[in-house]
Amino acid sequence: MLHHLGLMSYILSTTEENHLTADDRISSHRSFSFDSHIEDLYAILLLGGSLHIMPSAIRKDLQAVYDFVVRHKITGGGYTTSIAALLANNFNMPVRYISAIGEKLAGVVSGDAQILNYYGPTECTDHISMFPMEKGKEYADIPIGHVVANSWCFIVDRYGRLVPYGAIGELCIAGIQVGVGYWHLPEQTNKVYGDCPFVDKNINGTKVRMYHTGDLAHYNDEGQLECLGRMDGQVKVRGYRIELGEIESVAMSTDGLHEVAAAVKVLNGTAMIVLYYTVTSENVSEADIIKVVEASALADYMYPSVYMKLDEIPRLPNGKINRKALPEPVVKAEEHVAPATETEEKLVAGIQEMLTIETISVTANLLSLGLTSLHAMRVSMAISQSMNAKVTVADIMRTPTVRQIAELVEKAKKSTAGSNVLFKKRETGAAPDATPQSRNPLTAKTNPLTAKTNPLKKNPLKK
Repeated sequence: MLHHLGLMSYILSTTEENHLTADDRISSHRSFSFDSHIEDLYAILLLGGSLHIMPSAIRKDLQAVYDFVVRHKITGGGYTTSIAALLANNFNMPVRYISAIGEKLAGVVSGDAQILNYYGPTECTDHISMFPMEKGKEYADIPIGHVVANSWCFIVDRYGRLVPYGAIGELCIAGIQVGVGYWHLPEQTNKVYGDCPFVDKNINGTKVRMYHTGDLAHYNDEGQLECLGRMDGQVKVRGYRIELGEIESVAMSTDGLHEVAAAVKVLNGTAMIVLYYTVTSENVSEADIIKVVEASALADYMYPSVYMKLDEIPRLPNGKINRKALPEPVVKAEEHVAPATETEEKLVAGIQEMLTIETISVTANLLSLGLTSLHAMRVSMAISQSMNAKVTVADIMRTPTVRQIAELVEKAKKSTAGSNVLFKKRETGAAPDATPQSRNPLTAKTNPLTAKTNPLKKNPLKK
């Protein structure tokens, strides 16, 4: 539960941070189920500016998002961290600012648009700290910055004592934006909420509330906060908090399963959900579990990417699942099928580099190799720009093999001309071209493979 005074303080600080006025035109890209959407919603409407809600049908289409921003003369807006990074790295966004929140921000260079890296839990009325990236500067590690107005950030040890400056500890947030607690969950509320022992009163004279985030953090040499991960092992995938127990509960409703365990593992540099299971009946198949999961109320970002059958689920002496002992995902070996067409060759070359895999069969299921919807967005954008064809993210996720995607490209292709290279990125620090046409590799006057000054020569999928 949050309260109105905290929301008002949040709106005022957001207005100041983003230099908002009634003349601004703010885009709303994030789902209304994602708490951070309030950044785009309340402040601009209270100022009398205009809010432009992106249709859900285009939110995973990067080119369509860019076109929406241009068409509606958008001046700013927020995105999940992954989407913000993709837009910043692949387009010269004609906006004053882009804000990013949800995950650790990395591998981004701020161009003409100011990039604001936000941090904050839902329990504290969205973001509680921010770091404005310096334009054109490349950061080895992007901090979460300084605390917003009317709030404090404290780093404490396991006994609740302040740690020395620069030392690592738990990040605690205090101030007006800290919420009331969890609805009808007093025990959970008391575990993480309480009165702040370091500050006596808020600006309105009330006691200062403090929230224990469970995140490890410290202040760096520049005095900026850096978030270093979770203390409790809670996981996030694509910016969303993942409750592994919910996934396990849904999967267990499949007839013939004995035990299940869900975990987040990294495959080919991508965090993905893996579901491990044991069976009581040999008749149950992976397809049966997938059918149950996709028919459930689980959000699509909670769907497992890999399913692994085990003889038994590893457990600790106290009987709990030993998630650290769960095996790494194993991709089933299959006969390699080489590209048969020029389109397949281009797709294979680009996707291999994107997923950092040496060899991909054109019949391999790319989802099991680590392809996510974010990767699919990059593939869709590259196909549109380099092959002059329209293949949606939904198409790619529904038909996730190179051969199937190539067939879709051939059906949708508007011309026979195509670029020699897929998946490109503007060079760090280079001034991007101003128009979508000049960024299209089909119209480039220089060879993108050899031009030293070409702003699109680097691969956006490479870390």
